[in-house]
Amino acid sequence: MGKITLVFAICFLCACTKDDDPVDTDQINVKLDEFQSIEEWYPYSNLVVEGNVNYYELILEFPAYDEMEHLIFAHSGELCPDAEIVEPCRNAFENLIANSGFLQGCVGICESYYYIRFQENSENLLVVTKEELKQFLGSIDSREDAILWAKVNGYNFQINEVANGGTKKINDGFELLMTQTVHFCLPIQTNRYHLKMKSDGSLSILGEEILLIEEDLCI
Repeated sequence: MGKITLVFAICFLCACTKDDDPVDTDQINVKLDEFQSIEEWYPYSNLVVEGNVNYYELILEFPAYDEMEHLIFAHSGELCPDAEIVEPCRNAFENLIANSGFLQGCVGICESYYYIRFQENSENLLVVTKEELKQFLGSIDSREDAILWAKVNGYNFQINEVANGGTKKINDGFELLMTQTVHFCLPIQTNRYHLKMKSDGSLSILGEEILLIEEDLCI
């Protein structure tokens, strides 16, 4: 994948979350060596999905002057593997554009959004809501599934810092170390979370602590 501008990276890394007052939190006590750090910003090319999906793309749609443009952040599989004539099949897929998405961009450009387009049994389809994403993923079977599902539920991560971006496989899902901005202005406050995610996608908070407070600033 080619380079992308910082502003669009911020879109995905800062999912819009509720602007609550800062709260006192409990400490997180985990063994970091039991967790695997997240090593890339977009680790979504190995999602374990439902059905007979032969190809998918995770896309950011964003306004550029008087029209919408898009960036493909992750993709996997083979497009049009059974097509007798490949070019019309590819064109039909590439012309499938969503008007909304399951994750909105923010930090001043919230008209941008993320969605998935995929091909299954020669049919081209879109994933544009949280409910459709859950149906697309099915059970949370892989760490990539877990990271994406946490993102859509408002959590973020830092790469190569396991305390702020890590996963651990457990019997019925995953434990994750993630972050979330809980206050956006005077001060900006980001908390660290220890989460438990079951294979059905349900989330519970096992621990929470303040990661960073930036006084006299707003996003």
